[in-house]
This record gives sequence, structure tokens and C-alpha cells, in this order.
Amino acid sequence: MRTFERRPDRRLFAPPLDPQLPALLPPLEHGIAQDYRHYSLVDYQRRRRRGGPTWRDLYPAYEFARRTHAADWPRAPDIDDALAAQWEQMRGASRLSWRRARAVVEDAWRALDNMPEAAVHGVAH
Repeated sequence: MRTFERRPDRRLFAPPLDPQLPALLPPLEHGIAQDYRHYSLVDYQRRRRRGGPTWRDLYPAYEFARRTHAADWPRAPDIDDALAAQWEQMRGASRLSWRRARAVVEDAWRALDNMPEAAVHGVAH
């Protein structure tokens, strides 16, 4: 498990436009491949239909899941305090507590587990 030594650039966790209008979404950023972006949008829309958090609150959780998954963070309950501390550093504008963000992150981890690596991180040129 590799911790993030310094606080990442806030722009990584600043949500782009609300995805209610997909045509207005900015181009893919930070090497996020289309499959994971699609998952994030579909999951967001499903959660919003049930009265869930806004894109501003969820986008950092999706990005947190992608980055911790790529860094091979363990998912055991005994690591929860470390994940919570990392979430506090990386949550950006999200108003979600770790308790609420954890469910989103766990769902995203499961989705990432089932995606080919190139679909998650893009293809290196």
C-alpha cells in the first residue's frame, strides 16, 4: 500500500460540469478511460434518481476509488482508518463523510476489478 505523501493537485478532485447534460462534459481528463467514465456517469445517475448526492459530492469519491485501486490499497476493515484519513485529504469539495463515501468507493472498486486495465487507465502511447 502506497500512501500519497503530499496532497494531490485539487484540480484532480474538482468535479467537471454536472453530467446531467452529457454533451456539456469536458473531454476525458487525467488519463481516465471511457469505460470508467461511463461507469461513473451511470452510477451517478442511478444514485441521483434515488435522491442521492450531487455530482460535486460523488465525483471525488469516483476519483478516490480510481486512484486507490490503481495504487493497490488494501480493502480490509483494519485499513479503514487509513482510508478515512486519505479521504479527508483528497475529498476536495465533496461534502460526503467517509462513512457515506465508502459505499460509493467500494462499488467503484468492484466495477474497476471487472474492467480491463486499459479500460480504466487508458492505453499508454
